[in-house]
Amino acid sequence: MNQRAVELPVLEQHVASHPCNRVRVVLVAHLLPPLVPFLRAVSKQVDVCRVLGVPYSNLPDVHAALDDEFDVERPSSLDALRREAVAAVERALGDHGPPVVLVEVGGYCAADLPRFATNCRFLGAVEHTKQGHWRYAAQEPLPRPVLSIADSRLKRLENQQVGRSLAYTLDDYLRTRCNTKASDVRVGVLGYGEVGAAAARFLRKLDAEVWVHDSSAIKRAEAMLDGFQAPPRTELFARCQVLLGASGSRSIALEDLCAARDGAIVASGSSKQVEIDVAELHEHGELVADDGETRALRLGDRTVYLLRDGQPINFHAGNALGPVVDLIYTELYRCLQELASGRPAAGLQELPARDQEEVAAHWCATYGENQTDASASIPLEDGASV
Repeated sequence: MNQRAVELPVLEQHVASHPCNRVRVVLVAHLLPPLVPFLRAVSKQVDVCRVLGVPYSNLPDVHAALDDEFDVERPSSLDALRREAVAAVERALGDHGPPVVLVEVGGYCAADLPRFATNCRFLGAVEHTKQGHWRYAAQEPLPRPVLSIADSRLKRLENQQVGRSLAYTLDDYLRTRCNTKASDVRVGVLGYGEVGAAAARFLRKLDAEVWVHDSSAIKRAEAMLDGFQAPPRTELFARCQVLLGASGSRSIALEDLCAARDGAIVASGSSKQVEIDVAELHEHGELVADDGETRALRLGDRTVYLLRDGQPINFHAGNALGPVVDLIYTELYRCLQELASGRPAAGLQELPARDQEEVAAHWCATYGENQTDASASIPLEDGASV
């Protein structure tokens, strides 16, 4: 992996200046480069008793870097991930040690929170993602606090970089695998939330012709006011050479792909396989070729090219988002610290606004010393940069 070492100086400052009550932590995470310095920093304050890697985002060298220091497991499937996470929490609660906090990315254990809460030593959970946030919201009223960073003001800053990463990863794929580039194609972006809008803007900076669709007419109007075409959904699928799902939910169904342009490249910018109906596509499409990164599937009289089996394409780049990850991992630590204090009431909530401002102020002071660092180009695995 051709990436420079990730540093999280703001997180390290906060760990040193904001001690955390001793708790045991079960962590469900993407095994990506920033996790290494994060775990090394927070383990100075808490006991990280188990780390479970999400199956589609495990980088082997990250696993190797952590394996000598932490109890790291890579479950083979999302179902296995949930089972092992539940078991890890229950083991941590069963040995009469310090209180337990669950930190996860995806809400896999949301339905199990009431069972955990029967033990007074379970303090609550921290959740990273909107998918996970929605899962916990569906379980309200919650018997324990769940601090979500999914829609926090700090997390929204990361969403800008996620959109940037998607745009540049897609451009690199077109250059290295298709002998073309973003400026030569029409890209249809499905979803005009924070990530989709950022991806559309950065694709436009790469001189791509970008069309947008969103299920919300207000979002479509916003896209049009931002200078993007927002044609009828059927026209977008019929005429775009590249389709990028970035809505956070199902945005590309089998019937869409059956009516898509022949040769369309289909990619996801959301967690798991939520954007694309991959199961239906595999059931009804004829597999023509598969090189491990791209699957060519025949649907009637046309062929579509599915990238990374519908998993998020930016994980191919190690999710290289630059210094903004220092904001997010520091926010995560502060959420962990808040839960360990026992102050939060039960229910789904965010880190208090004053704490988010404090994290941002420290980040600005740290990276403001060399402002170019805050938007530095990060090398990707294959030599491109984000």
